[in-house]
Amino acid sequence: MLSSSLQVDLSFWAADRFAASAASFRLLFGESNEPRPARSLAPGVLIGMGWLYALHARSSIARGRALQALHMINAVRDQVIALACLRHELPTHEGRGVDDLPAGLRENLAETLVRELDGRELRRAFAVSVGTLLDEAQQIDPDREQRLRETVWGLVHTLPEHHG
Repeated sequence: MLSSSLQVDLSFWAADRFAASAASFRLLFGESNEPRPARSLAPGVLIGMGWLYALHARSSIARGRALQALHMINAVRDQVIALACLRHELPTHEGRGVDDLPAGLRENLAETLVRELDGRELRRAFAVSVGTLLDEAQQIDPDREQRLRETVWGLVHTLPEHHG
């Protein structure tokens, strides 16, 4: 990385695998193969991982592990972002499509951010994150969302106010 923040990336590919991986790809010289369709993330996997991170976030909050809870709440949001991008046919990898999501959805995602590391704020961000996960799951897979709703909301509503 240069002091101007210009970044130069070098990568090496086997000749048979060298191809465009994004619409922004521009070949300067040589030849490339036909682009392969991007592997789409499976919505069920994203929903399941969101649920798993929600379980870990809840237990982290209950044990007073604020930084771990922060990490897990962020991971729930990452799954929600991927689900939303998938639903809106935007790039899912590394949140690249998140800024192109509808304004209302971006505002909901902003509400999932943890603003402080105290228990009350972690519980708030956790509840919003879980609600947003369920909203996206409802849009993509209503049957799975219904099966998760009671379990996941139980996680939110049984979270103790204080840890010991």
